[in-house]
Amino acid sequence: MLFRQMVSILLSLMVLGCVTQAPDGMTTSVWRAIGTEPFWGVRVDGRILIFTTPEAPAGRVLPAALQQVEGKTVFAGADGDVAYRLELTLGECSDNMSERKYRYKAVFVLGKTEYHGCAAAPGDRWGEQH
Repeated sequence: MLFRQMVSILLSLMVLGCVTQAPDGMTTSVWRAIGTEPFWGVRVDGRILIFTTPEAPAGRVLPAALQQVEGKTVFAGADGDVAYRLELTLGECSDNMSERKYRYKAVFVLGKTEYHGCAAAPGDRWGEQH
């Protein structure tokens, strides 16, 4: 059962992680971050984060402000009293479950919970196979 949920989430992230078209016809760039142990994902579409887990595959929508902090791309915000941020740092990364390599390391913090993983920047392939 967990395997099916994981595959479903990863496929959803891959489909949702495409470049989308805004209503005014402008292209919107999309970042994609994933992690394992525990499984999680964040899709960034413009200034909106969609955080998914096997327990919540529909995702939690979180508006965020974009910042550049100490060489990192950071999307941050708060949902009521719960602060969150996604930090993306240039540096080779592997998801530890496949042979895919990503150009960015990702850290997603939601409240007091910290998730570590990898990320693909707008225009990157969804991880490169080696």
